[in-house]
Amino acid sequence: MLMFSKYGTVTNLRMLPEKFCAFVNFKCADTASQTMDALQGADCCGQHLLIKFPDNPITNGDVVVKKAQRFQNLEPKQSGPVNGDECYFWRTTGCQYGNRCHYKHVPGHKHIDKKPWHHSIKE
Repeated sequence: MLMFSKYGTVTNLRMLPEKFCAFVNFKCADTASQTMDALQGADCCGQHLLIKFPDNPITNGDVVVKKAQRFQNLEPKQSGPVNGDECYFWRTTGCQYGNRCHYKHVPGHKHIDKKPWHHSIKE
């Protein structure tokens, strides 16, 4: 904790040694930023520190090293109406709302867009 507190007021420190990880909270965001700049790559018990803000990419100087995106080439998942006002679920897995659905159920389009990983709703 002394390593971090010399840059500002530490409000919380949670260490997870089994995961080689720690969470450090500062009273001021600017202090956290300055600490990150000062201690990035510093030696701590024989390990080099890798410091990042939560939910942000890891930075290495001016280069941003982004986390691998497993599904970067896939289209966004569709869940609303298709073809204007036709029910997406009717076309894939079957719509659980039946006659109460706000979208159209075209009889010839039932399960037309179903993929191998889709599971149909029991009717």
